[in-house]
Amino acid sequence: MVGGRTAEAGLGAVYLGVDVPFRKVGVPLVGLEPPFTPAAASWVMAYIIIQLLRVAAILFIVRAIFSWVRISGDSPLAGIASVVYQLTEPVLSRVRRVIPPMGAFDLSILVVIIAINYLLIPLVAQTLG
Repeated sequence: MVGGRTAEAGLGAVYLGVDVPFRKVGVPLVGLEPPFTPAAASWVMAYIIIQLLRVAAILFIVRAIFSWVRISGDSPLAGIASVVYQLTEPVLSRVRRVIPPMGAFDLSILVVIIAINYLLIPLVAQTLG
C-alpha cells in the first residue's frame, strides 16, 4: 500500500479510506447488489408480513393487559392506552359481532391472537423452508 492506494494497479482501490478489493475480472465488489429475483421478493414480503403480524399480536396482548387494569385520564399510560385501543378496536369490533362477550369475559382478543398465530405458521415455514 503506497500513499493510501494499493501498490498493484487493478487489484484494489481505496473507497472512503478503506481498501476495497476488486474481483479478478476487474469489477469492484463495492456497490454491487445481488440480482432482484421473484424468490427474493416473496421472501422480503413474507418477512414484512411476519413482522407486522408480530407487532399486531403484541398490540392485542397489550390491549388485553390494559383491559385488566384501570387507567385514569391523568396517568402516563393514558396516551399509550388510547393509541392501542384505537388501533385494535376496528378488528375486535368485527370479531365481537361473531363472538359476543360472555358476561365479563371478552374472548375476541383471544380469537384474534389465535388467528394471528395461524397466519404466522405458514409464513414462517415458507420463509425458513
